[in-house]
Amino acid sequence: MTTPNRREFFGAVAGAAAVLTLNPVFSKAAENDGMVRINYNESPYGPSEKALKAIRDSVTSTGAGRYYDDSSYEEMSKVLAKHHGLQRENIQAGAGSTEILKICDDVFLRSKAKLVVAEPAYEAVIQYAVNSRADAAKVPLTPDYRHDLARMADAVKADTGMVYICNPNNPTGTIVKKADMQKFMDRIPSPVIVVVDEAYSHFANDPDFESAVRYV
Repeated sequence: MTTPNRREFFGAVAGAAAVLTLNPVFSKAAENDGMVRINYNESPYGPSEKALKAIRDSVTSTGAGRYYDDSSYEEMSKVLAKHHGLQRENIQAGAGSTEILKICDDVFLRSKAKLVVAEPAYEAVIQYAVNSRADAAKVPLTPDYRHDLARMADAVKADTGMVYICNPNNPTGTIVKKADMQKFMDRIPSPVIVVVDEAYSHFANDPDFESAVRYV
């Protein structure tokens, strides 16, 4: 099977984009072709009135242009830890998921420079791996565009520092089912770090989807 890269995949599915029932305010293509670019990672309808009010109230109460006092995001991290049933030390805040992925590459691929990743998947983790002089073992997706977890587990060797799973996957939109994730985790040696990118988890409504937070 010939595995498409991200560019080829997007080209193949371009005609299958869903049309939203309401007229979006944001995320419209510059060509004004009526399509909504959900890969822009923003609400096509803009922020809610509650969010706008919170922004206005914050500026009024703290003064515009001030730096955020809590540069370590301590209070926010505590709230996130409580929400997910974790400890404070389990939380690392960042400016978007790409910063976190870069940190993961820098740390986990430092001594073992082999990355196992599906292809296609979100490519930032592969791009940043170059900084660590790491090699990426790219495992083709299954015919239905899912992570081939069995082959990914087979690709894990003694020099593997990290396995990356994008769930739901970007750009295919497919999920890793919880039973398949469990089988995969059972096969991975404990020293090997498994990074699960759940940036689009809030869009997953399949009952077979489960957050990897339970494995922490």
